Amino acid sequence: MTPLRKFMLLVGLLASFLCNGAVAAYLDFTDDNTVLSLSPILDGFGGSIDGIGFTLTSMDGAVNFNEAYDGSLDSPCQGFGGPLMCDNDGVGIGNDEITGLSISSGQTLSLVFDTEVYISSFDFLDLYLNPDPQKGGEQASISIDGVIYTVDATGVSGDGGYANLDLLSLGGPILGQTIEFTAFLGDLLQDDRDNDYAFAAISVSAVPIPAAAWLFGTALVGLIGFSKRRKAA
Repeated sequence: MTPLRKFMLLVGLLASFLCNGAVAAYLDFTDDNTVLSLSPILDGFGGSIDGIGFTLTSMDGAVNFNEAYDGSLDSPCQGFGGPLMCDNDGVGIGNDEITGLSISSGQTLSLVFDTEVYISSFDFLDLYLNPDPQKGGEQASISIDGVIYTVDATGVSGDGGYANLDLLSLGGPILGQTIEFTAFLGDLLQDDRDNDYAFAAISVSAVPIPAAAWLFGTALVGLIGFSKRRKAA
């Protein structure tokens, strides 16, 4: 085997394994730099993460990022809830929140990627427990290509209402393309006014199979060539 063929073989094998271990990228809608990078489209905004395009659109109101973060020092921005920037309160509809309006209808925020991605986690703000213990707390509903996940409130007044849905702990990441955010209704699923919350961030990674397959094919060609040379000898 020539030095060049050995090099191609090693690079192809190594790169194919590395591509299968793609690192998740963090799309933080509480970061003003992220918001400023988006482009207005019909009913929402468009953008990209790691070269993958996405759209963010809404029903029953306009997509909005303009509400200031309302947590105190005991907040996710001070290390309690991860890497959120908290320049603002996240994305909502009309204001900074996604709200359940009636039993039959409510606001829906749709995040659609141009292609399927691996989804690792979601972050939320403004998910508060009700001061009345008989009413429980707010709850977020997330649909990933039709499969529904729920996130219960953990926050109290002043802490930003941070909550996280870690799909890795559920056996993920989850392969998906269309994500919809809604708010449930009901006496046990709302604060003292409405059941609402802000979508703060998502962690995703590209599906690396095409690149990995091509690189593995390069390595396979090198192995076949090496095998033929050995037989000829």
